[in-house]
Amino acid sequence: MDMKRYLLLTLAIFGVTVQGMAQLSENKCLRIAVVDMEKVQSDYIFARIMRDTLELMAANAAKILQEKDREIENCTYNIQQMLNNNEFSNEQQYKDAVAQLEEKRDSRKETEKRLSEKIVKRQEFFLKELQENLDRYLAEYNKRAGYDFILNKAIVLFGNVNSDITSEVITGLNGNYNRK
Repeated sequence: MDMKRYLLLTLAIFGVTVQGMAQLSENKCLRIAVVDMEKVQSDYIFARIMRDTLELMAANAAKILQEKDREIENCTYNIQQMLNNNEFSNEQQYKDAVAQLEEKRDSRKETEKRLSEKIVKRQEFFLKELQENLDRYLAEYNKRAGYDFILNKAIVLFGNVNSDITSEVITGLNGNYNRK
């Protein structure tokens, strides 16, 4: 975790503590619920589709890169065979073959970069969409539930298991997803 995120998390926890203490001092009960985001990512239909899509993209990228690797291996092998058999008629012919090999290597690097960037952009899009869906749903859900805070279960060190609303959130998110 980088320093900026750590500081923001610390300030957020401090803010929760200060606000919670203020509310408790006014004899109010602080209502807090937790959501298990790992479970949301495994059981929310959109998140599963997102994961499957990214895995498919990564597998396709790997196939493309493997084909490029085979081309490079074949080209390298052919150059080596031509050298062994004295098939290059002059130095320029050898330099041209090596230049062709270098072009294949450069092409592979560019392809890898392009495919990686495409996967990262898709992942960023999916994560943003997931967060927006979750934010929208939790805002709607909380109008009925009336919690003061809904936290990621991963940051809670201790709490009442009855405050876990993960299954309700997943059911609601999937219901919203199926209506789209």
